[in-house]
Amino acid sequence: MADGPHTITATQTDAAGITSPPSIPVTFTVDTSGPPAPAITAPTNGSTTNDNTPTITGTGRPSDTIAVSENGSVVCTTSVTSGGTWSCVPATPVPDGTRTLTPTATDQFGSSAEGVPVTLIVDTVPPAPPTDVVAELGPGTDVTISGRAEPGATVTVTDGGGAVVCTAQAAADGTWSCSGPVGSGPLTAVAADSAGNVSGPTLIPVADLLVSVTLPSDLATPGPAVAVIANGGPSPATGVVLTLELPAGVERTGDATGATCTGTTTVITCDVPDINPAVALRSARRGRGVAAVTVVGEVTVTVPLGPTADCRATATPGAGTARISSSALDLDPSNNVDASTIEVPANARQCPPPLAVTGQTGLARLVVAGYLGGSLALIGALVVVAAWLTRRRRAG
Repeated sequence: MADGPHTITATQTDAAGITSPPSIPVTFTVDTSGPPAPAITAPTNGSTTNDNTPTITGTGRPSDTIAVSENGSVVCTTSVTSGGTWSCVPATPVPDGTRTLTPTATDQFGSSAEGVPVTLIVDTVPPAPPTDVVAELGPGTDVTISGRAEPGATVTVTDGGGAVVCTAQAAADGTWSCSGPVGSGPLTAVAADSAGNVSGPTLIPVADLLVSVTLPSDLATPGPAVAVIANGGPSPATGVVLTLELPAGVERTGDATGATCTGTTTVITCDVPDINPAVALRSARRGRGVAAVTVVGEVTVTVPLGPTADCRATATPGAGTARISSSALDLDPSNNVDASTIEVPANARQCPPPLAVTGQTGLARLVVAGYLGGSLALIGALVVVAAWLTRRRRAG
């Protein structure tokens, strides 16, 4: 019989040659070709997922049984619905890696047909958090954040309020950079791979640094410069550097306290210990309300200052400037400069006055004057006086 639908009836004839009426018709289909090949519609070929029990869907002939296998092992089975679709979920998680899923349809007679395989990349391992992250103000009021991440990963930076600051895709060498406005800190950077796995967070500290400097107004005698660096932001300020730019005629005269400082004249650079942010100290009840009392983390740096060793007059007061920087992002760049003025007196270092000497020298009057390097003037004058006294004794 040919493939396709058929209707048959049966009759019987007795010995007298009389034939009975036909039996009730029976309709059936002959199918010797087997079921049509099923197809997987999702996941798509070459796609990536972070779900190792993904839902697999496809199409086939109604009532056929579908078995999806991976590397020869059946991962799930189901039946094709009357609408010609099917769906199943692996009973056992599919291991990470590149997997090939193959659908097979089997009809009621045991005939089967295999569909086109689909390649699926299973990746459930999240990437490492972004590294070497640096945040800088600019351009304008935006913040530019850069760092390294897994190549191809998408890096998302959010601010302290949860708003997305910017996103970037890591290049083949892992570098990335993006810019955007920041409402508050600290900032958080995460990396997501193509499978949708998200890394742990990398925190970008945000500080609120402010330096206040008190400089001596009279340097006739050495005095200290006191710089107080306060951090009122939400994050610790690490890698803090204080730079004192001194006016002419002023130099560092001793060891600083509260920091490690280098330089003696013009510019003094101090590495300051980390400064923790403001923390709640206690709560004080005021009437019906409660007022929170906080203490701001701060470091005091004392740098001994004095006039330069040169014996010279400084007639014009000089301006001293203090600058601070930190690896923590300071959202207010104006905090990083605080200028103060040092009043340098006209004779910052007292020099000996001109010394007048009289005597029998062949001149009516000998005057030894001048600075000659400060104390050298006094030595020279004493030598002249000693010579004059010697001549007088010899003459007497």
